[in-house]
Amino acid sequence: ANDYRNSNWWHNDIGTPRLLMHTALFLGDALETENLNYVLSRLPDTVEERWTGANKSWLAENVICKGLLLGNTAMVREGSDIIKSTIFISKRGIEGIQKDYSFTQHGVQLYNHGYGLSFINNVTTWGYILFGSQFAFSDEEVTVVTNLCLNGTYRMCRKGSMDFQPRSREIVRGIIGQPGHMDVHIPALEILLDLNEDEERKEKLLQVYDHITIGKRMPLLEGNNMYWCVDYMTHVKERYYASVRWASKGVLGGDGEHGVPVNRENLLAGFAAYGGTCYMVSGKEYE
Repeated sequence: ANDYRNSNWWHNDIGTPRLLMHTALFLGDALETENLNYVLSRLPDTVEERWTGANKSWLAENVICKGLLLGNTAMVREGSDIIKSTIFISKRGIEGIQKDYSFTQHGVQLYNHGYGLSFINNVTTWGYILFGSQFAFSDEEVTVVTNLCLNGTYRMCRKGSMDFQPRSREIVRGIIGQPGHMDVHIPALEILLDLNEDEERKEKLLQVYDHITIGKRMPLLEGNNMYWCVDYMTHVKERYYASVRWASKGVLGGDGEHGVPVNRENLLAGFAAYGGTCYMVSGKEYE
């Protein structure tokens, strides 16, 4: 009734529509026509080409849900095709999944545990929902997402804790508010275990699962990993974890727009690309 709007576009175009459409889908026929029409008015019919990565996948979800609420097969296909269009290896400098399986958003910004986490959670959720339907992900698309996780994101952690560096501005949101704990990756991990048929990948995924939940080794993922697209290196060993962000002219240290930190979060983050290091043994060092 109040039709609240926020000064931050994300809440108006993504956050609020997601809450509305999920509620509408659960209510189904119990939702009054007037309220259904309001929800539909907040959802787009398609997504503009300018969007990338996690933002594009969120907006595509809005299109899918609008199609479900309307019973419109063509619109569901449009939304699912848009989500699939985000699952590709980007050219260097283009946002999204990089050739080295780092993930970037808002320019050349290391973001595997920030926007990259949101991207993985969203595309795996819809990969699971659409499985077995005419809108299902291809084996190649499942493989690309799995490789992003196994060769990138899951090598940027120690037991239950994320490396703070791929979180970018989100490290300032607090241990209570948005902790850097790897358990937020578990739903996607479980889905990838269901969607993958390759036994080697499944074994690696199971090792990651046990590493996060009970601290066991993940020997298939141990070693040195150079993410040359974002000038970042991780070193995963049985007894410790280390990473370094090189002093770089080509990679953004902080998440900013026109020189101003996004949402005024993490005002000093620009220094992060001047050789930041992370060492973890217990995984609790940053907290």
